[in-house]
Amino acid sequence: MVFSIKDKEKVWKKRIKYEANWKGFRIWECILFLATPVIQLFICVAFWGEWFYNGTVRVEYQDIAMLYACIISFVPFLALVIVLGIHIGMAARINMELLKEQVWVDEKKGILYQSWRPNCGGGLLAGTPGNREILLAIDINSICNLRYESKSKRLEFISTGMLYVFDNYHIRVPSIEKRLINQKNVFYDYYEPGLLDYFLKKGYPAEETAIKFKKMEKKVSIDWELEYNAKK
Repeated sequence: MVFSIKDKEKVWKKRIKYEANWKGFRIWECILFLATPVIQLFICVAFWGEWFYNGTVRVEYQDIAMLYACIISFVPFLALVIVLGIHIGMAARINMELLKEQVWVDEKKGILYQSWRPNCGGGLLAGTPGNREILLAIDINSICNLRYESKSKRLEFISTGMLYVFDNYHIRVPSIEKRLINQKNVFYDYYEPGLLDYFLKKGYPAEETAIKFKKMEKKVSIDWELEYNAKK
C-alpha cells in the first residue's frame, strides 16, 4: 500500500496557524502587527494635536511627524518580520528535511516504510535533495501511544524498527544500519489515503490532544548523524 504526498504545503501552513507549540510566536506576532499602526497614529497625534502645542497646530511639523512615525514604527515592523521568519523557519524544519519523500506499507512483513533524501546544504540549497537517502522501517505491530492533533495534522507514536542510511540513493548498500527501540515517530498527515485513517481502520487506539514538543526537533530523535560523520 502506497501513501501519496498531498497538500504538504497546506499542512505546513496549518502548523504555523494552529499548532499549540507556536502559540507564543502567534501572540507576539499579533502584538507587533497591531503596534505598528498604533505607534504611527500616536506620533502623528503628538506632533499635530492641539493638546501638545498649547492650542496651536504647527503645519511646519507635519513632515517631521511623518518622518518620526516612519522611523519609530519601523522598529515593531522589523521585530515582526524577524519573529515571523523564525516562526516559519522552525515550523518548516521537519518538512524541509523530507525531500523526495515516499511512504508505503508492506502488509505481509508488517512494516511501514518512509524514505527521504536530506537537503544538500543550507540557504539556497535548502530545497535541493542530496545523494544521501534515509530509510525508516517501522514495525507496525509495535506501535503504541498513538496521539494526534487534528488541526495541525501531527501524528506521534512509539515503535521499534530499523534506520538505514545510504550514501548514494542509487547504490542500495547502507552505510549505517541501526536498531530503533522505543523510538518516537513524528508524521504530518498530508498523505492520501490518510495515515491516521489507516491506523484507525487497523484498530489502533488514538488520543486527540494538543502535542508539545521541542521546537528544534528532528525527524529521527536519535543523533545518528554523529555516527554517520564518524564513518566518513
